[in-house]
Formats: sequence, structure tokens, C-alpha cells
Amino acid sequence: MIIGDWVHTVCNQEKITGFITEFNTIDIVTILVTGLNNNGEYLKCKRNELIESNKIIHPDDLASLLDLSLFLHEKEWFEEWYEEKEKWKTVVDFLI
Repeated sequence: MIIGDWVHTVCNQEKITGFITEFNTIDIVTILVTGLNNNGEYLKCKRNELIESNKIIHPDDLASLLDLSLFLHEKEWFEEWYEEKEKWKTVVDFLI
């Protein structure tokens, strides 16, 4: 795992998705949470409790990612997720 990798973990019986922002020690990492309940919060967890996410973003996650990019004032990231959302919109419109 490296900084920027998307990961999943469980905290207080809630599934958490985020990306690695820092390696604090060999066993502890910090992730930036991207979810409805904890969006934008940093969470320290044990490295062995993380599950690497695949690189495919589910369309249902795009709204949260757009919100997070606005929260973090990440213009380039916002534009990337907006373009991805538009691609999915085209697919959904085609299927309807």
C-alpha cells in the first residue's frame, strides 16, 4: 500500500472507505474518510485492518467524492469526478 491508495475498513461496526494520507508508523496509517457520515474526517487505523479497494469507483460513490473535493477545495479532483459522473450519466441515459 502507498499514500493515495483507496482502502476499506470497519470502525464502530460501520464500513469506512477512504484513501491513505500518511504512514504514521510501520503498522499505523491515517486515512481520509470519504463517506456520508464521516466525510472529510481523518482516521488512524492499523495497516492490517485495511482492505485495498479496487481502482473502479462505483457510480453511487461519485456524489460523496464530489462533495469531498469541494470540502477540500480540490478543483482538479472535482473536475475529474464531475467528468466521471457525466460518463456514467450517458450510460444510464442510454439504458433508460
